Amino acid sequence: MIRFSIFLLIFLSSIALALPNIDDIVLKVDDYRGYRGKSFKFDVKSISYEQEQKVRANKVEVLFKRSDKVLVRFLEPKREAGRRILIDEKNMWLSIPTTRNIIRISPAQRLIGEASNGDVFNTDYNYYYPSLKGEEIIDGKPVLHLTLKEKDKRATYKRVELWADKETFKPIKAEHYGNSGKLIKIAYYKSFIKVNNREFLNEVLMVNPLIQGNYTKVLFDNYRLEDFPDNLFIR
Repeated sequence: MIRFSIFLLIFLSSIALALPNIDDIVLKVDDYRGYRGKSFKFDVKSISYEQEQKVRANKVEVLFKRSDKVLVRFLEPKREAGRRILIDEKNMWLSIPTTRNIIRISPAQRLIGEASNGDVFNTDYNYYYPSLKGEEIIDGKPVLHLTLKEKDKRATYKRVELWADKETFKPIKAEHYGNSGKLIKIAYYKSFIKVNNREFLNEVLMVNPLIQGNYTKVLFDNYRLEDFPDNLFIR
């Protein structure tokens, strides 16, 4: 009986040791969103649906200045071309060249509409406490279920539930919860694109769980490393 107990303890310990470090898991998941810690840019096309009907589409260029600044430049449709969104830690600003107005987007506004889609992709995992909730099977594959809880006031969401492939750490699904605890956004990571022997996000389906039939299809492409002058990120 003693030998069996010792064997069981060794067996259970080996399982625990085999589990990846939670911080490493988060970093590996994050790597699919871009070049972590470097300046780079990519193109994004989004198509929004309401009650299953297509209502709008746009194309933007997104510039990351290392990990602390993001600039979104609107390219299409023509009536929106030239608009810019600047994200600097907790602040988000919209500039409209035709009016020369600069509008601050409040934290509450960032949680609704298309602004919230950008916040999902720009979620800084450093602002959360990660924990491994367990393992699940999705579509016949082993998946890690992570819980990310707010630890920094700059975090947009109170909690994020994240599912990632156990072998590749590709994100599969993410649920985003507001301060009230209500689920306000679901992201389904549908496909990935290979660039220079690395894989990045290619297609994500953003679903509004509060309004049935409302969702946005987001397509990512043309990832490239590039440095940018600081004056691009000034309001």
